Amino acid sequence: MNILKGMIKFDEDYFTVESVRIEKKKAKRGKDTIGKQSVTIMTESTPLEDIDIRKTVRHCRYFKAKVLDTHVSGETNQTIKESIDNK
Repeated sequence: MNILKGMIKFDEDYFTVESVRIEKKKAKRGKDTIGKQSVTIMTESTPLEDIDIRKTVRHCRYFKAKVLDTHVSGETNQTIKESIDNK
């Protein structure tokens, strides 16, 4: 398992699970929706500076995503702790 280091950005979103997609009905949005699965997405970014123009840009080095079983914040917190370097 890769450990993310440096500046980490985190977000959580809901994705449609194709195997339980509701046919020709508009599904409601958000958590507790049939056919949706919660996924955490984390990115490791490194600031890069262009010396000639003195501009700093961010470079994404790694992306990491994990499907969550529940919508409980404890599971999200545990996922973050397992994925980052605390040094």
